[in-house]
Amino acid sequence: MDRDINTTQRWQEIDVGHLGLRSKEVAHELEMRLAELRAQKKRLVFVIHGYGSSGVGGVTKSAVLAACRSMQKVGKIRLWISVDRLGPGTDLGRSLAAKYPFLKRSSHWNSGNEGASLIEL
Repeated sequence: MDRDINTTQRWQEIDVGHLGLRSKEVAHELEMRLAELRAQKKRLVFVIHGYGSSGVGGVTKSAVLAACRSMQKVGKIRLWISVDRLGPGTDLGRSLAAKYPFLKRSSHWNSGNEGASLIEL
């Protein structure tokens, strides 16, 4: 799904938040999709997971964040950051913007969106 300045596929976007999957299914779906993107030599992936109807985080978001932690520990992903922290106010946000300057032109940059995460493969 192309958005913003992404017409050259500088990043990929996958939506696991609207599939109606259970927690284990979300983690499996995410790992499969990331493996496909890794094989295609993609580097950045925005994962849309939603934030839960309660506004404090739902099952899908929790499953995605747990999967990210696990995948980072075993080297399947380099890093991940919740989009609500992707901006000039965090060290990791600034570091990613220095490495990938085009991120600043993304609608995700400094958006405060708790319903998505950025993964670097």
